[in-house]
Amino acid sequence: MGTLEKKKTEPYLAFERPLGLEQHVFNTINLGAAHSLAFYYFWLDFRGETPPTFWFEFFYGYIGGLGITVGCHRLWTHRTFKAALPLQIFLMICQTISMQLPIRKWCLDHRIHHKFTDTSRDPHNSKRGFWFSHVMWLVLPKHPDLQKELKTFEVPDLDNDPVVRFQSKYYWPLILIFHILVPILTMQYFWPEITLLQCLGADMRRYVISLHVTYCVNSVAHMWGDKPYDGNITAVESPIVSFLAIGEGWHNFHHTFPWDYKTSEFGWKLNVSTVFIDFMAKIGWAYDLKTVSHQIIQQRIARTGPPVEDSNCNIPNNSEGDKTNDQVYQAVKEWMMESEENPVWGWNDERIPQELRKATKILNVKTLSWLRSFRLFIGTSFPSPHGKDDSNEESSKIFSTKRTPAQFVGMSDVTRSIHEDGQIPTELPRGEMFECPSRFPVLENQAELEGFKNTLGSNLICLENRKEDLSAFINCHSFLFHTLLCEKVVGDKPSCWYEAELEGCYADLFLDFPAD
Repeated sequence: MGTLEKKKTEPYLAFERPLGLEQHVFNTINLGAAHSLAFYYFWLDFRGETPPTFWFEFFYGYIGGLGITVGCHRLWTHRTFKAALPLQIFLMICQTISMQLPIRKWCLDHRIHHKFTDTSRDPHNSKRGFWFSHVMWLVLPKHPDLQKELKTFEVPDLDNDPVVRFQSKYYWPLILIFHILVPILTMQYFWPEITLLQCLGADMRRYVISLHVTYCVNSVAHMWGDKPYDGNITAVESPIVSFLAIGEGWHNFHHTFPWDYKTSEFGWKLNVSTVFIDFMAKIGWAYDLKTVSHQIIQQRIARTGPPVEDSNCNIPNNSEGDKTNDQVYQAVKEWMMESEENPVWGWNDERIPQELRKATKILNVKTLSWLRSFRLFIGTSFPSPHGKDDSNEESSKIFSTKRTPAQFVGMSDVTRSIHEDGQIPTELPRGEMFECPSRFPVLENQAELEGFKNTLGSNLICLENRKEDLSAFINCHSFLFHTLLCEKVVGDKPSCWYEAELEGCYADLFLDFPAD
Protein backbone atom coordinates (compact mmCIF):
# COMPACT_ATOMS: atom_id res chain seq x y z
CA MET A 1 0.00 0.00 0.00
CA GLY A 2 1.28 3.39 -0.91
CA THR A 3 1.47 6.65 0.99
CA LEU A 4 -0.34 9.93 0.66
CA GLU A 5 2.79 11.42 -0.91
CA LYS A 6 2.74 9.04 -3.86
CA LYS A 7 2.73 10.31 -7.43
CA LYS A 8 -0.71 11.55 -8.43
CA THR A 9 -2.54 9.25 -10.81
CA GLU A 10 -3.70 10.71 -14.10
CA PRO A 11 -7.41 11.66 -13.94
CA TYR A 12 -8.37 9.34 -16.80
CA LEU A 13 -6.79 6.42 -14.92
CA ALA A 14 -8.27 7.30 -11.54
CA PHE A 15 -11.80 7.66 -13.01
CA GLU A 16 -12.87 9.59 -9.91
CA ARG A 17 -15.28 11.96 -11.70
CA PRO A 18 -16.78 10.27 -14.78
CA LEU A 19 -18.16 12.93 -17.15
CA GLY A 20 -17.39 15.51 -14.46
CA LEU A 21 -19.82 14.00 -11.94
CA GLU A 22 -19.27 12.45 -8.54
CA GLN A 23 -19.05 8.72 -9.08
CA HIS A 24 -22.13 7.81 -7.05
CA VAL A 25 -24.13 10.53 -8.88
CA PHE A 26 -23.02 9.22 -12.27
CA ASN A 27 -23.88 5.65 -11.23
CA THR A 28 -27.35 6.73 -10.07
CA ILE A 29 -28.13 8.42 -13.40
CA ASN A 30 -26.62 5.61 -15.47
CA LEU A 31 -28.34 2.78 -13.60
CA GLY A 32 -31.64 4.65 -13.46
CA ALA A 33 -31.70 5.26 -17.21
CA ALA A 34 -30.55 1.72 -18.03
CA HIS A 35 -33.17 0.07 -15.81
CA SER A 36 -35.94 2.31 -17.20
CA LEU A 37 -35.13 1.40 -20.81
CA ALA A 38 -34.73 -2.27 -19.88
CA PHE A 39 -38.14 -2.43 -18.17
CA TYR A 40 -39.67 -0.61 -21.13
CA TYR A 41 -38.32 -3.29 -23.48
CA PHE A 42 -39.41 -6.09 -21.13
CA TRP A 43 -42.93 -4.65 -21.30
CA LEU A 44 -42.89 -4.43 -25.11
CA ASP A 45 -41.52 -7.96 -25.30
CA PHE A 46 -44.25 -9.22 -22.95
CA ARG A 47 -46.86 -7.69 -25.27
CA GLY A 48 -45.23 -9.28 -28.33
CA GLU A 49 -44.33 -5.96 -29.94
CA THR A 50 -40.61 -6.61 -30.41
CA PRO A 51 -38.52 -8.79 -32.73
CA PRO A 52 -36.79 -11.86 -31.22
CA THR A 53 -33.57 -10.17 -30.09
CA PHE A 54 -33.12 -12.20 -26.91
CA TRP A 55 -30.54 -14.63 -28.30
CA PHE A 56 -28.41 -11.82 -29.64
CA GLU A 57 -28.62 -10.09 -26.26
CA PHE A 58 -27.62 -13.35 -24.58
CA PHE A 59 -24.65 -13.89 -26.89
CA TYR A 60 -23.40 -10.31 -26.66
CA GLY A 61 -23.87 -10.27 -22.90
CA TYR A 62 -21.96 -13.55 -22.62
CA ILE A 63 -19.04 -12.08 -24.55
CA GLY A 64 -19.09 -9.07 -22.24
CA GLY A 65 -19.16 -11.39 -19.25
CA LEU A 66 -15.88 -13.00 -20.33
CA GLY A 67 -14.31 -9.55 -20.20
CA ILE A 68 -15.28 -9.36 -16.52
CA THR A 69 -14.65 -12.91 -15.32
CA VAL A 70 -11.57 -13.81 -17.37
CA GLY A 71 -10.21 -10.33 -18.06
CA CYS A 72 -10.89 -7.98 -15.16
CA HIS A 73 -11.10 -10.65 -12.50
CA ARG A 74 -8.70 -13.50 -13.16
CA LEU A 75 -6.15 -11.78 -15.41
CA TRP A 76 -5.83 -8.15 -14.36
CA THR A 77 -6.98 -8.23 -10.73
CA HIS A 78 -5.52 -11.48 -9.42
CA ARG A 79 -2.85 -12.16 -12.07
CA THR A 80 -3.75 -15.85 -12.06
CA PHE A 81 -2.35 -16.28 -15.57
CA LYS A 82 -0.60 -14.33 -18.29
CA ALA A 83 -2.10 -13.47 -21.66
CA ALA A 84 -0.67 -12.81 -25.10
CA LEU A 85 -1.39 -9.39 -26.55
CA PRO A 86 -4.24 -10.56 -28.86
CA LEU A 87 -6.05 -12.09 -25.89
CA GLN A 88 -5.50 -8.96 -23.80
CA ILE A 89 -7.01 -6.80 -26.54
CA PHE A 90 -9.95 -9.18 -26.98
CA LEU A 91 -10.66 -9.20 -23.23
CA MET A 92 -10.35 -5.41 -23.09
CA ILE A 93 -13.01 -5.11 -25.81
CA CYS A 94 -15.22 -7.64 -23.99
CA GLN A 95 -14.86 -5.72 -20.75
CA THR A 96 -15.82 -2.51 -22.56
CA ILE A 97 -18.97 -4.24 -23.85
CA SER A 98 -19.99 -4.91 -20.24
CA MET A 99 -19.53 -1.23 -19.19
CA GLN A 100 -18.72 -2.05 -15.59
CA LEU A 101 -16.20 0.77 -15.05
CA PRO A 102 -12.75 0.84 -16.72
CA ILE A 103 -10.44 -2.11 -16.11
CA ARG A 104 -8.16 -0.22 -13.74
CA LYS A 105 -11.01 1.08 -11.58
CA TRP A 106 -12.73 -2.33 -11.49
CA CYS A 107 -9.52 -4.07 -10.45
CA LEU A 108 -8.64 -1.44 -7.86
CA ASP A 109 -12.03 -1.86 -6.18
CA HIS A 110 -11.73 -5.63 -6.28
CA ARG A 111 -8.23 -5.80 -4.83
CA ILE A 112 -9.36 -3.58 -1.97
CA HIS A 113 -12.39 -5.85 -1.52
CA HIS A 114 -10.13 -8.90 -1.11
CA LYS A 115 -7.68 -7.15 1.18
CA PHE A 116 -10.36 -5.63 3.45
CA THR A 117 -13.32 -7.98 3.01
CA ASP A 118 -16.39 -7.01 5.06
CA THR A 119 -14.79 -4.02 6.75
CA SER A 120 -15.47 -0.31 6.38
CA ARG A 121 -12.83 -0.26 3.63
CA ASP A 122 -14.61 -2.93 1.56
CA PRO A 123 -16.44 -1.24 -1.37
CA HIS A 124 -19.36 -3.69 -1.11
CA ASN A 125 -19.25 -4.79 2.51
CA SER A 126 -21.76 -7.66 2.81
CA LYS A 127 -22.19 -7.00 6.55
CA ARG A 128 -24.11 -3.85 5.60
CA GLY A 129 -26.87 -5.99 4.13
CA PHE A 130 -27.89 -7.68 0.91
CA TRP A 131 -29.00 -4.60 -1.01
CA PHE A 132 -25.93 -2.61 -0.10
CA SER A 133 -23.53 -5.33 -1.28
CA HIS A 134 -25.71 -5.99 -4.34
CA VAL A 135 -26.14 -2.51 -5.82
CA MET A 136 -26.50 0.31 -3.30
CA TRP A 137 -22.73 0.55 -2.77
CA LEU A 138 -22.60 2.06 -6.25
CA VAL A 139 -25.16 4.82 -5.66
CA LEU A 140 -24.33 5.84 -2.08
CA PRO A 141 -21.36 8.01 -1.05
CA LYS A 142 -18.34 5.92 -0.10
CA HIS A 143 -17.30 5.35 3.50
CA PRO A 144 -14.48 7.73 4.59
CA ASP A 145 -12.19 4.76 5.30
CA LEU A 146 -12.73 3.50 1.75
CA GLN A 147 -12.16 6.96 0.28
CA LYS A 148 -8.80 7.11 2.03
CA GLU A 149 -7.87 3.63 0.82
CA LEU A 150 -8.75 4.49 -2.78
CA LYS A 151 -6.31 7.40 -2.64
CA THR A 152 -3.42 5.39 -1.22
CA PHE A 153 -3.79 1.89 -2.69
CA GLU A 154 -1.28 1.51 -5.51
CA VAL A 155 -1.68 -0.63 -8.64
CA PRO A 156 1.58 -0.04 -10.55
CA ASP A 157 1.15 -3.12 -12.72
CA LEU A 158 -2.12 -1.70 -14.06
CA ASP A 159 -0.81 1.85 -14.35
CA ASN A 160 2.01 0.55 -16.56
CA ASP A 161 -0.12 -1.85 -18.61
CA PRO A 162 -0.49 -0.40 -22.14
CA VAL A 163 -3.81 -2.14 -22.81
CA VAL A 164 -5.29 -0.93 -19.52
CA ARG A 165 -3.99 2.59 -20.09
CA PHE A 166 -5.39 2.67 -23.63
CA GLN A 167 -8.84 1.63 -22.46
CA SER A 168 -8.83 4.16 -19.62
CA LYS A 169 -7.71 6.99 -21.89
CA TYR A 170 -10.29 6.29 -24.61
CA TYR A 171 -12.97 4.79 -22.39
CA TRP A 172 -15.94 6.83 -23.60
CA PRO A 173 -15.26 6.47 -27.36
CA LEU A 174 -14.80 2.73 -26.80
CA ILE A 175 -18.07 2.59 -24.83
CA LEU A 176 -19.86 4.41 -27.66
CA ILE A 177 -18.53 1.91 -30.20
CA PHE A 178 -18.74 -1.47 -28.45
CA HIS A 179 -21.40 -0.90 -25.80
CA ILE A 180 -23.87 1.07 -27.92
CA LEU A 181 -23.21 1.29 -31.67
CA VAL A 182 -22.18 -2.31 -32.41
CA PRO A 183 -25.24 -3.93 -30.77
CA ILE A 184 -27.64 -1.31 -32.18
CA LEU A 185 -26.31 -1.60 -35.73
CA THR A 186 -26.28 -5.39 -35.49
CA MET A 187 -29.93 -5.51 -34.40
CA GLN A 188 -30.95 -3.05 -37.11
CA TYR A 189 -29.18 -5.19 -39.70
CA PHE A 190 -30.87 -8.46 -38.69
CA TRP A 191 -34.24 -6.92 -37.74
CA PRO A 192 -34.82 -3.91 -40.04
CA GLU A 193 -38.25 -3.31 -38.53
CA ILE A 194 -36.85 -2.53 -35.07
CA THR A 195 -36.91 1.11 -33.98
CA LEU A 196 -33.97 2.99 -32.47
CA LEU A 197 -35.74 3.20 -29.11
CA GLN A 198 -36.35 -0.54 -29.15
CA CYS A 199 -32.67 -1.12 -29.98
CA LEU A 200 -31.69 0.95 -26.97
CA GLY A 201 -34.18 -0.95 -24.82
CA ALA A 202 -32.85 -4.34 -25.95
CA ASP A 203 -29.26 -3.24 -25.40
CA MET A 204 -30.07 -1.95 -21.92
CA ARG A 205 -31.90 -5.18 -21.06
CA ARG A 206 -28.74 -7.07 -21.93
CA TYR A 207 -26.71 -4.59 -19.88
CA VAL A 208 -28.94 -4.68 -16.79
CA ILE A 209 -29.10 -8.48 -16.69
CA SER A 210 -25.31 -8.74 -16.94
CA LEU A 211 -24.95 -6.15 -14.16
CA HIS A 212 -27.16 -8.08 -11.75
CA VAL A 213 -25.37 -11.34 -12.52
CA THR A 214 -22.11 -9.66 -11.49
CA TYR A 215 -23.78 -8.09 -8.46
CA CYS A 216 -24.86 -11.55 -7.27
CA VAL A 217 -21.21 -12.47 -6.78
CA ASN A 218 -20.88 -9.58 -4.31
CA SER A 219 -24.14 -10.30 -2.49
CA VAL A 220 -25.50 -13.85 -2.87
CA ALA A 221 -22.03 -15.45 -2.93
CA HIS A 222 -21.27 -13.76 0.40
CA MET A 223 -24.43 -14.86 2.19
CA TRP A 224 -26.02 -18.20 1.29
CA GLY A 225 -23.95 -21.33 0.73
CA ASP A 226 -21.32 -23.69 2.09
CA LYS A 227 -17.88 -22.79 3.44
CA PRO A 228 -15.70 -25.88 2.91
CA TYR A 229 -12.35 -24.06 2.79
CA ASP A 230 -12.63 -21.26 5.34
CA GLY A 231 -15.51 -21.04 7.76
CA ASN A 232 -14.32 -17.71 9.15
CA ILE A 233 -15.16 -15.59 6.09
CA THR A 234 -18.49 -14.62 4.54
CA ALA A 235 -17.69 -15.88 1.03
CA VAL A 236 -19.57 -19.10 0.19
CA GLU A 237 -19.80 -21.74 -2.52
CA SER A 238 -22.85 -20.93 -4.66
CA PRO A 239 -23.54 -23.24 -7.65
CA ILE A 240 -26.39 -21.05 -8.92
CA VAL A 241 -24.17 -17.97 -8.97
CA SER A 242 -21.42 -19.97 -10.65
CA PHE A 243 -23.88 -21.06 -13.33
CA LEU A 244 -25.08 -17.51 -13.94
CA ALA A 245 -21.68 -15.82 -13.64
CA ILE A 246 -19.83 -18.42 -15.76
CA GLY A 247 -17.71 -19.77 -12.92
CA GLU A 248 -17.50 -16.99 -10.33
CA GLY A 249 -19.73 -18.58 -7.68
CA TRP A 250 -17.15 -20.85 -6.05
CA HIS A 251 -16.41 -17.91 -3.82
CA ASN A 252 -15.22 -19.54 -0.59
CA PHE A 253 -12.43 -21.23 -2.52
CA HIS A 254 -11.67 -18.03 -4.41
CA HIS A 255 -11.33 -15.86 -1.33
CA THR A 256 -9.14 -18.52 0.27
CA PHE A 257 -6.90 -18.95 -2.78
CA PRO A 258 -7.36 -15.82 -4.93
CA TRP A 259 -4.39 -16.61 -7.21
CA ASP A 260 -5.86 -19.87 -8.59
CA TYR A 261 -6.90 -19.31 -12.21
CA LYS A 262 -9.83 -21.75 -11.91
CA THR A 263 -11.32 -19.97 -8.85
CA SER A 264 -12.45 -23.48 -7.93
CA GLU A 265 -11.09 -26.84 -6.88
CA PHE A 266 -13.20 -28.66 -9.45
CA GLY A 267 -11.98 -27.41 -12.82
CA TRP A 268 -14.70 -27.10 -15.45
CA LYS A 269 -17.69 -27.74 -13.15
CA LEU A 270 -20.10 -24.83 -13.82
CA ASN A 271 -17.04 -22.84 -14.83
CA VAL A 272 -17.14 -21.66 -18.44
CA SER A 273 -14.45 -19.07 -17.71
CA THR A 274 -11.98 -21.83 -16.85
CA VAL A 275 -12.92 -23.68 -20.04
CA PHE A 276 -12.19 -20.51 -22.00
CA ILE A 277 -8.80 -19.98 -20.30
CA ASP A 278 -7.83 -23.61 -20.89
CA PHE A 279 -8.72 -23.26 -24.57
CA MET A 280 -6.66 -20.07 -24.82
CA ALA A 281 -3.78 -21.97 -23.20
CA LYS A 282 -4.20 -24.69 -25.82
CA ILE A 283 -3.64 -22.21 -28.65
CA GLY A 284 -0.84 -20.43 -26.80
CA TRP A 285 -2.67 -17.22 -25.93
CA ALA A 286 -2.77 -17.92 -22.16
CA TYR A 287 0.18 -19.23 -20.18
CA ASP A 288 1.69 -19.46 -16.69
CA LEU A 289 -1.66 -20.60 -15.24
CA LYS A 290 -1.38 -20.68 -11.43
CA THR A 291 -3.28 -23.33 -9.50
CA VAL A 292 -3.16 -24.48 -5.89
CA SER A 293 -1.92 -27.99 -5.15
CA HIS A 294 -4.10 -30.57 -3.43
CA GLN A 295 -1.72 -30.58 -0.46
CA ILE A 296 -2.13 -26.85 0.15
CA ILE A 297 -5.92 -27.11 -0.14
CA GLN A 298 -6.02 -29.93 2.42
CA GLN A 299 -3.80 -28.00 4.80
CA ARG A 300 -6.13 -25.01 4.65
CA ILE A 301 -9.24 -27.16 5.09
CA ALA A 302 -7.66 -28.80 8.13
CA ARG A 303 -7.09 -25.42 9.71
CA THR A 304 -10.11 -23.31 8.77
CA GLY A 305 -12.60 -25.68 7.12
CA PRO A 306 -15.29 -27.85 8.70
CA PRO A 307 -14.28 -30.81 10.91
CA VAL A 308 -13.05 -33.81 8.93
CA GLU A 309 -12.53 -37.43 9.90
CA ASP A 310 -9.05 -37.72 8.41
CA SER A 311 -6.76 -36.49 11.15
CA ASN A 312 -3.72 -36.90 8.89
CA CYS A 313 -4.76 -34.12 6.53
CA ASN A 314 -2.92 -31.59 8.69
CA ILE A 315 0.21 -32.70 6.84
CA PRO A 316 -1.16 -34.42 3.70
CA ASN A 317 0.71 -36.78 1.43
CA ASN A 318 1.95 -35.55 -1.91
CA SER A 319 1.47 -37.33 -5.23
CA GLU A 320 4.40 -39.65 -4.46
CA GLY A 321 2.91 -40.64 -1.11
CA ASP A 322 5.44 -38.69 0.93
CA LYS A 323 4.65 -36.20 3.63
CA THR A 324 4.66 -32.57 2.56
CA ASN A 325 8.01 -30.86 3.05
CA ASP A 326 8.11 -29.55 6.62
CA GLN A 327 9.56 -26.20 5.56
CA VAL A 328 6.77 -25.66 3.05
CA TYR A 329 4.15 -26.81 5.52
CA GLN A 330 5.41 -24.47 8.22
CA ALA A 331 5.49 -21.53 5.81
CA VAL A 332 1.98 -22.31 4.61
CA LYS A 333 0.74 -22.65 8.18
CA GLU A 334 2.20 -19.26 9.09
CA TRP A 335 0.67 -17.74 5.96
CA MET A 336 -2.71 -19.21 6.89
CA MET A 337 -2.59 -17.65 10.33
CA GLU A 338 -1.60 -14.27 8.91
CA SER A 339 -4.03 -14.36 5.97
CA GLU A 340 -6.97 -15.00 8.28
CA GLU A 341 -6.34 -11.53 9.71
CA ASN A 342 -4.81 -9.87 6.64
CA PRO A 343 -5.90 -11.57 3.39
CA VAL A 344 -3.88 -11.39 0.18
CA TRP A 345 -5.49 -10.12 -3.02
CA GLY A 346 -3.69 -12.19 -5.66
CA TRP A 347 -0.49 -13.59 -7.11
CA ASN A 348 1.33 -10.25 -7.19
CA ASP A 349 0.71 -9.60 -3.50
CA GLU A 350 4.18 -9.52 -1.97
CA ARG A 351 2.89 -11.05 1.29
CA ILE A 352 2.57 -14.52 -0.29
CA PRO A 353 5.60 -16.43 1.09
CA GLN A 354 8.15 -17.78 -1.39
CA GLU A 355 7.61 -21.34 -0.14
CA LEU A 356 3.95 -21.08 -1.07
CA ARG A 357 4.81 -19.65 -4.48
CA LYS A 358 7.15 -22.58 -5.10
CA ALA A 359 4.45 -25.03 -3.98
CA THR A 360 1.94 -23.47 -6.41
CA LYS A 361 1.59 -25.31 -9.70
CA ILE A 362 2.23 -23.19 -12.79
CA LEU A 363 0.67 -24.80 -15.85
CA ASN A 364 1.40 -24.22 -19.52
CA VAL A 365 4.73 -22.47 -19.00
CA LYS A 366 5.32 -20.54 -22.19
CA THR A 367 7.68 -22.18 -24.70
CA LEU A 368 6.39 -20.84 -28.03
CA SER A 369 5.22 -17.51 -29.33
CA TRP A 370 1.45 -17.06 -29.45
CA LEU A 371 1.60 -16.97 -33.26
CA ARG A 372 3.54 -20.25 -33.56
CA SER A 373 1.33 -21.93 -30.96
CA PHE A 374 -1.78 -20.87 -32.84
CA ARG A 375 -0.32 -22.06 -36.14
CA LEU A 376 0.54 -25.46 -34.68
CA PHE A 377 -2.92 -25.72 -33.10
CA ILE A 378 -4.87 -25.10 -36.31
CA GLY A 379 -2.35 -27.09 -38.36
CA THR A 380 -2.03 -24.50 -41.10
CA SER A 381 1.03 -23.34 -42.97
CA PHE A 382 1.96 -19.72 -43.47
CA PRO A 383 4.90 -18.40 -45.46
CA SER A 384 7.80 -17.20 -43.37
CA PRO A 385 9.16 -13.65 -43.68
CA HIS A 386 12.13 -15.13 -45.53
CA GLY A 387 9.99 -16.72 -48.21
CA LYS A 388 10.26 -20.23 -46.82
CA ASP A 389 7.46 -22.31 -45.35
CA ASP A 390 8.67 -23.05 -41.82
CA SER A 391 5.42 -24.15 -40.20
CA ASN A 392 4.93 -27.89 -40.01
CA GLU A 393 8.12 -29.20 -41.64
CA GLU A 394 10.41 -26.97 -39.64
CA SER A 395 8.40 -27.50 -36.47
CA SER A 396 9.04 -31.22 -36.73
CA LYS A 397 12.75 -30.44 -36.93
CA ILE A 398 12.56 -28.26 -33.84
CA PHE A 399 10.87 -30.92 -31.75
CA SER A 400 12.69 -34.03 -32.95
CA THR A 401 14.49 -35.74 -30.09
CA LYS A 402 17.90 -36.46 -31.62
CA ARG A 403 20.14 -33.42 -31.46
CA THR A 404 23.72 -32.37 -32.03
CA PRO A 405 26.00 -31.81 -29.00
CA ALA A 406 25.22 -28.76 -26.95
CA GLN A 407 27.20 -25.65 -27.74
CA PHE A 408 27.28 -22.01 -26.70
CA VAL A 409 27.99 -19.40 -29.34
CA GLY A 410 29.03 -15.91 -28.34
CA MET A 411 26.78 -13.32 -30.05
CA SER A 412 28.01 -10.13 -28.40
CA ASP A 413 31.37 -8.51 -27.86
CA VAL A 414 31.59 -10.10 -24.42
CA THR A 415 29.64 -13.30 -23.72
CA ARG A 416 29.80 -15.53 -20.68
CA SER A 417 28.39 -19.00 -20.14
CA ILE A 418 28.65 -22.04 -17.89
CA HIS A 419 31.62 -24.45 -17.76
CA GLU A 420 31.16 -28.18 -17.33
CA ASP A 421 32.04 -27.86 -13.67
CA GLY A 422 29.21 -25.36 -13.21
CA GLN A 423 31.53 -22.46 -12.38
CA ILE A 424 31.13 -19.03 -13.88
CA PRO A 425 33.55 -18.86 -16.85
CA THR A 426 35.77 -16.06 -17.99
CA GLU A 427 34.82 -13.74 -20.82
CA LEU A 428 34.67 -15.24 -24.30
CA PRO A 429 35.69 -13.53 -27.54
CA ARG A 430 32.91 -12.87 -30.00
CA GLY A 431 31.85 -15.96 -31.91
CA GLU A 432 33.96 -18.44 -29.92
CA MET A 433 32.31 -21.84 -29.48
CA PHE A 434 32.87 -24.53 -26.88
CA GLU A 435 31.04 -27.69 -25.88
CA CYS A 436 28.88 -27.37 -22.79
CA PRO A 437 27.57 -30.17 -20.56
CA SER A 438 24.37 -32.02 -21.42
CA ARG A 439 23.33 -31.72 -17.76
CA PHE A 440 23.14 -28.15 -16.54
CA PRO A 441 24.16 -27.23 -12.99
CA VAL A 442 21.40 -26.55 -10.47
CA LEU A 443 21.46 -23.15 -8.82
CA GLU A 444 21.31 -24.08 -5.14
CA ASN A 445 21.83 -20.77 -3.35
CA GLN A 446 21.62 -17.03 -3.74
CA ALA A 447 25.33 -16.70 -4.56
CA GLU A 448 25.00 -19.08 -7.50
CA LEU A 449 21.91 -17.23 -8.68
CA GLU A 450 23.81 -13.94 -8.57
CA GLY A 451 26.62 -15.58 -10.50
CA PHE A 452 24.22 -16.81 -13.15
CA LYS A 453 22.67 -13.36 -13.40
CA ASN A 454 26.15 -11.98 -14.03
CA THR A 455 26.68 -14.73 -16.57
CA LEU A 456 23.76 -13.59 -18.69
CA GLY A 457 23.86 -9.90 -17.91
CA SER A 458 22.41 -8.10 -20.89
CA ASN A 459 24.31 -10.22 -23.43
CA LEU A 460 22.83 -12.10 -26.33
CA ILE A 461 23.84 -15.74 -26.46
CA CYS A 462 23.02 -18.61 -28.77
CA LEU A 463 22.41 -22.00 -27.23
CA GLU A 464 22.44 -25.11 -29.40
CA ASN A 465 21.25 -28.01 -27.34
CA ARG A 466 19.21 -31.18 -27.35
CA LYS A 467 15.54 -30.52 -26.66
CA GLU A 468 15.35 -32.82 -23.63
CA ASP A 469 18.35 -31.17 -21.95
CA LEU A 470 17.02 -27.70 -22.63
CA SER A 471 13.54 -28.58 -21.37
CA ALA A 472 14.98 -29.98 -18.15
CA PHE A 473 17.00 -26.82 -17.63
CA ILE A 474 14.06 -24.50 -18.27
CA ASN A 475 11.77 -26.55 -16.02
CA CYS A 476 14.38 -26.41 -13.26
CA HIS A 477 14.80 -22.66 -13.64
CA SER A 478 11.45 -21.57 -15.05
CA PHE A 479 11.70 -18.26 -13.21
CA LEU A 480 14.51 -17.32 -15.60
CA PHE A 481 12.76 -18.06 -18.86
CA HIS A 482 9.21 -16.78 -18.80
CA THR A 483 8.38 -15.10 -22.09
CA LEU A 484 9.01 -16.12 -25.66
CA LEU A 485 9.28 -12.90 -27.62
CA CYS A 486 9.10 -14.13 -31.21
CA GLU A 487 10.32 -16.73 -33.66
CA LYS A 488 12.42 -16.20 -36.75
CA VAL A 489 14.21 -18.13 -39.46
CA VAL A 490 17.93 -17.49 -39.25
CA GLY A 491 19.49 -18.83 -42.41
CA ASP A 492 17.77 -22.16 -42.96
CA LYS A 493 17.06 -22.89 -39.29
CA PRO A 494 13.98 -21.90 -37.27
CA SER A 495 14.82 -20.26 -33.99
CA CYS A 496 13.14 -19.12 -30.80
CA TRP A 497 13.87 -15.89 -28.97
CA TYR A 498 13.27 -15.87 -25.24
CA GLU A 499 13.35 -13.13 -22.67
CA ALA A 500 14.92 -14.10 -19.36
CA GLU A 501 13.74 -12.29 -16.26
CA LEU A 502 16.24 -12.28 -13.43
CA GLU A 503 14.55 -10.52 -10.54
CA GLY A 504 14.24 -7.27 -12.43
CA CYS A 505 17.27 -7.78 -14.68
CA TYR A 506 16.60 -8.77 -18.28
CA ALA A 507 18.64 -10.63 -20.85
CA ASP A 508 17.90 -12.00 -24.30
CA LEU A 509 18.52 -15.71 -24.75
CA PHE A 510 18.65 -17.09 -28.27
CA LEU A 511 17.61 -20.74 -28.35
CA ASP A 512 18.57 -22.47 -31.58
CA PHE A 513 17.60 -26.08 -32.29
CA PRO A 514 19.68 -27.18 -35.30
CA ALA A 515 18.57 -29.94 -37.63
CA ASP A 516 20.57 -33.16 -37.69
